[in-house]
Amino acid sequence: MLRIVLLTVAAALVARAQAQNCDPQRTRYAELNRSLIIQNKADAERYPKIKEAATQQLRTLLEQQISQQLSSDTFPQLPNILGRVRCLQSFLPQYRSNPEITNAPTAFLLRTPEPAVAVAYEIYRGGAGAPDTENFLEVFRVEGSNWQLVARTGEDFSGSTFFVNQLKPGKPGEAWFLLSGKHFGDSGSRLKLNVVSFNGVKLSTVWEQSGLHGVLITELAPDHIVLSGQKNDEHGRA
Repeated sequence: MLRIVLLTVAAALVARAQAQNCDPQRTRYAELNRSLIIQNKADAERYPKIKEAATQQLRTLLEQQISQQLSSDTFPQLPNILGRVRCLQSFLPQYRSNPEITNAPTAFLLRTPEPAVAVAYEIYRGGAGAPDTENFLEVFRVEGSNWQLVARTGEDFSGSTFFVNQLKPGKPGEAWFLLSGKHFGDSGSRLKLNVVSFNGVKLSTVWEQSGLHGVLITELAPDHIVLSGQKNDEHGRA
């Protein structure tokens, strides 16, 4: 019992320290992000004019904080990275955890020729009914004495649910990921899948499928994926 209490207290102290570390930045993040949340007609009219610039500023804030956290740790600590991302986004209720929408933020330590870390996150934009979210998977690597962003993908999952899972790589020295999601407001629930690889230098698409109507991922393991769904035959039978 004493050990559990001590661990809980330690976790709370770490979370508090991380929150204090990002306090000025999370206030700025919230100010910028609120301008991208549509709540009335005036917001909707302003949104197209500001969304690209404001999104870029939010992404820059996140990338700077992730790089700073990585550079401050002796060895990459994934809980610290995720704590920093959550801290930045903590003022806005739109980022409350929802496992049906996304598993971001999430992070992975990569076993590539040079030490690297992959971080997935979302930026909430648009209205509540059909959010215009921006989703990213970014890879950071040591450049000189600091950690820097070296690769990015995920833009194809704009305005959709977003899940990132690591797969067993098909080639030695690479890291592979499955990106999956369904577009918000899509009555057909069409699934999009994208397998990407990181070879230590860049992210590349290995395989992709989109428009999978009524298809679900029913099993996901490092070396295989099982998809289930149905389609009609020539007689119109499911």
